[in-house]
Amino acid sequence: MSISKITAIARPIDPNYPTNRAMALLTMAVIVGGSIYRLMAGVGLLKSLSWGIGAGLAVFLAWALCRELDPDHDLSAFVAAGLTLIALFFFDLPGLTALFWMIVLLRIVNRTVGLPATILDSLLILGLGSWLTLQGNWIYGLMTALAFLLDSQLPRPHRRHLLFAAIALLVTVMLFVLNGSMSREGELSALVVLAALAMSALFLPVIIASRKLRTVGDQTGELLNPRRVQAAQALALLMGILVARWNGYTGLVSLMPLWAAVLGASLYRCILGTMERWVRVVLIVIAALLVILLIAPFLIPVPPLEDTVPPQQLADPDSRFVDINGLQVHYKMAGQGGPALVLLHGFGASVFSWREVMEPLAEIGTVIAFDRPAFGLTERPVPGEWEGESPYRAEAQVELTVGLLDELGDELPNAELVVIPHCGHIPHEECPEPFLQAVTDFVGKLP
Repeated sequence: MSISKITAIARPIDPNYPTNRAMALLTMAVIVGGSIYRLMAGVGLLKSLSWGIGAGLAVFLAWALCRELDPDHDLSAFVAAGLTLIALFFFDLPGLTALFWMIVLLRIVNRTVGLPATILDSLLILGLGSWLTLQGNWIYGLMTALAFLLDSQLPRPHRRHLLFAAIALLVTVMLFVLNGSMSREGELSALVVLAALAMSALFLPVIIASRKLRTVGDQTGELLNPRRVQAAQALALLMGILVARWNGYTGLVSLMPLWAAVLGASLYRCILGTMERWVRVVLIVIAALLVILLIAPFLIPVPPLEDTVPPQQLADPDSRFVDINGLQVHYKMAGQGGPALVLLHGFGASVFSWREVMEPLAEIGTVIAFDRPAFGLTERPVPGEWEGESPYRAEAQVELTVGLLDELGDELPNAELVVIPHCGHIPHEECPEPFLQAVTDFVGKLP
């Protein structure tokens, strides 16, 4: 049976093409090199290997995304892969599931394979979009519905997808209502939104130039439809901007390969000289500003602070300090008995943020609030002062929380553990089982 009878969104990587072989070799090199790099940084073998695989997949997905966004230029995808590789030295790993979903979503709109989506393709995309929405971000469900709607209206429409669009929208609304509201995973930042808009502006000439295409569908040999390709390009930009607007820095990093693909396609056309001179000049200026905006802050050395005092001198009478994973952590405790209530503050906050609720909560059980690294009175090491992984990474935040609870085990009641988040994001997939069971509905426990 031909694979096209099962799926119309799979694009086999033919090793006979030099670019495909080169990308396969680059992916393997990133996996091996990334794993070795993490091992040399003092990270454990399994975590290093996991990170290396994630980095390799991120680079590969950036390449694949750029092929969907700029189908006429295969080499622009390598620029995207290179940009992603550079970004991995500065940012966390992106969300791989969301990136895979985006690639297949774009394929039902631009039809780079050449064929309309099969029923299995439609169900896969609907399922992935619903699952991502269930994780707390309504944008994925909305974009799934919009992609189905576009495919049902663009040239050679797939009318069945009008029904799938309605189902995807209904599922998104239901999940939104059931969850009360979809929580943000990061703080809103005007700088992040500005960066997303600037990168989108760089990509506009690519969308305009896609009015004329020379690439044909993989299965049909027919020229791709420009309207479909432009619709997919606009859909990708819209989703990137919305995620950056809703989830801030976390959202921008989660779709890092998408933005690498956007920049890769723009910069390649600029370097290739297929744009008018004034357009190239404007794009180069915007690109330079983006580099300064996103990368330069990480390269500026932090000078040693003078005339500082130990955190203990600034602490309150009820403050406590304990060493967790090599960090001096500032925390407070109140109440006694069960349940144990752990208060997690968000970005820019601290133990001080819980001052109005700790005393009322102490009437219910034992309350623990602590300053996460970089905030409050907890130690703030700078690069070079720690061994192994950065204490500011999301995984390190989980380990710190669990480590604190282990350290305070004798003082905590042998009862239910309830974690009350303020804002921010804890990657539950990285949590050990005791921590996974800690997140419960606390509203019903209030007097």
